Amino acid sequence: QQESRRAVLHPNFVAILALLPVRVPWPPWGPSAPPPPKTSLVLLPFQNATGDPAYDGVRSGLASLIRSELIEAKSLRLVGEDRVQEVFASLKVPENTEPSPATTRRIAALLGAENVLAGRLVRIADRLRIDARLLAAGTSQDGGTASAAAPGATSIVVDGDSDRAIFTMVDDLTRRVRDRLGIAGGCLEKRRGATELYTRSVAALSMYGEGLALARAGQENEAAKRLEQALQEDPQFHVARALLAETYDRLGRSEKAVEEATKAVAGLGPASPYEAARIRAVQARLTGNSREALKAYGRLCEIAPNSAEAFFDLAAEQEDAGALEDARKSLLRVLALDPKHPTAHYALGRLHSRLGKGTEALEEFGRALALHTETGNDQGRAAVLNGLGDAYRHLLRRPDEALNNYQAALEIRRRIGDRRGVAVTLRNLAMTERDLGRHDEGIRSATEALEISREIGDKDGLARGYSELGDIYQIAGRPEDALKAYQESLKVVREIDDPTSLSHSLANVGYINSVLGRY
Repeated sequence: QQESRRAVLHPNFVAILALLPVRVPWPPWGPSAPPPPKTSLVLLPFQNATGDPAYDGVRSGLASLIRSELIEAKSLRLVGEDRVQEVFASLKVPENTEPSPATTRRIAALLGAENVLAGRLVRIADRLRIDARLLAAGTSQDGGTASAAAPGATSIVVDGDSDRAIFTMVDDLTRRVRDRLGIAGGCLEKRRGATELYTRSVAALSMYGEGLALARAGQENEAAKRLEQALQEDPQFHVARALLAETYDRLGRSEKAVEEATKAVAGLGPASPYEAARIRAVQARLTGNSREALKAYGRLCEIAPNSAEAFFDLAAEQEDAGALEDARKSLLRVLALDPKHPTAHYALGRLHSRLGKGTEALEEFGRALALHTETGNDQGRAAVLNGLGDAYRHLLRRPDEALNNYQAALEIRRRIGDRRGVAVTLRNLAMTERDLGRHDEGIRSATEALEISREIGDKDGLARGYSELGDIYQIAGRPEDALKAYQESLKVVREIDDPTSLSHSLANVGYINSVLGRY
């Protein structure tokens, strides 16, 4: 069983007969490759140095504001938020602490960024100050040293009179960052201020920042509460509403997710072109409109042609739509921009596997595994080992190698407490043990997976788990037990209203009844 392609959960695959190319008059370089970026930048989480917990949201909120003002700079490669979070988590950088110079250089090297922007929010009497540092990390895109000179830092200090001045302070900061990096942009590159892009409410921004951080940490219920509070402060905060829609989706609240995404699209008036396209993409994906989602994600790549994040999201949507060759090309663009992107290497390996290219799949999985090992990302390592197991089992027909990789993935997932991941790998182990004729071991693995899925409320896992347990019982010559398992799967499938799984479950029940002579 394969891992999901991105942090946000997808609806069921939408089958389409043909994918028409998105025809757009921009960018001016036409169908050829866009000009390479002049430089690259990673935004680190800002620190709350005010001493007031009310400003904790600035850790993610300020960086997110700055990102929105810089993302459309066509001469800049801005490292994606998920990549930054992944490296911070792997290196175990303490929260609300600026990394040491050595750690900062390592972060830049792992992300292939030439520049790093870090900073903190300070209160001095009744005034606020953003104390930022723009560091030349000396790292080229491929992770090599761009210059023999020692990394330098430029101090950028911006003052404001009150909380509401935060937005104009961010405008001033981003203008000075652009000038320093030499990416001020031309007359055709329209820039909008922070208040135009996001919200005029500091309280809403703070709640949004906290919700964003919680969502990245996988604490979806708490993230939803913060985002709901942000929208109470500012109902027109369309970026927060779109994130709330994605959070509801991950919580399995699909109707609420679609409702919030639709509201976000309806309130797009002041949004930047990038944010507008992204919100439309979220809404199209959540409503199962694959064609519109592809157009919106394509528009994101057009607006930000040097954003690896945009091309990664496009590749995920293309894979969901079955456009595997298009997805492969998009992932190659991701890796051209960010060669050390382990999840992109993993996704490319999965694509090669689906395309029947076993050698290429193993090569990409190997690169992903090496990169996750370099950063110490155990969760990433486990996902790749699980993917290797899939490739060995389904594509290369080497069940013993598959078993070894699944067992390695299982050991890591048990150790880090990834219960959903444990259940996925146990199901894969169960089916591999069935292939090897070890039916009793397979039944034990499948039964443990079911227990975990039941405890965590994973109905998709329950439906799949009971179906696979039925398959093992059937091969083991226990048709009565197989029928019971298939019937349990059918019950769950009817609850989750999955037509494809429903037809499969009905076929299983019918077949076993025929084997038992019950016509």
